[in-house]
Amino acid sequence: IRKLAGASVCKFTGASTGPVLALATDIECGSTQQLALALLGGVGVTMWVLWLVILVQRKSYEATPVPNLYDYHAAVIFVQSKVVLGVVSSAFSRTRPVATLVLNCIVLLALYTTNLLRWPCRFRTVNVARALSIFVAYLCNMSLIIFELMLVKHKLRWVASLVLPVGVGAVTCLHLGHRRNSQVAAGDPIVPWVEA
Repeated sequence: IRKLAGASVCKFTGASTGPVLALATDIECGSTQQLALALLGGVGVTMWVLWLVILVQRKSYEATPVPNLYDYHAAVIFVQSKVVLGVVSSAFSRTRPVATLVLNCIVLLALYTTNLLRWPCRFRTVNVARALSIFVAYLCNMSLIIFELMLVKHKLRWVASLVLPVGVGAVTCLHLGHRRNSQVAAGDPIVPWVEA
């Protein structure tokens, strides 16, 4: 998405020169080449968004051979979260790594909570595996934040402020997971929110 939208992003390199593309400094903004690339990039972004919509439909109410494989709203949340994480990581991972990691932690914690409040998939094993993978990703993100702040930037005061969100997030998620698991029968592989 960065390369598709990059044909529309210009930057100034100096007071005497005009704006050029941020991804290609040899292409001037406003030129025929830049406008054609921007048009093609816009078409590409539109096709990509439509593909995401179709993907969500095929995973939810148009799923085959298992009907309603995923809850539609949960599938939308998961796809949108992946888009946000991908775009933010691509745009800011080099310039603002700590802010990117913090945003990733917030999105992952929201995904984990959403996953536990209402299982998105009909199959319990898939939901448990997804919850576990999201939680491991969250812990890895937190480890990278602490590593970045302690060893790279030497800002030890930030570690104390991270302990509270990590602890509250972990305890909340574990509590929600225990509560949700106790509501679903242990031997039932299909979650009861959808009719077969």
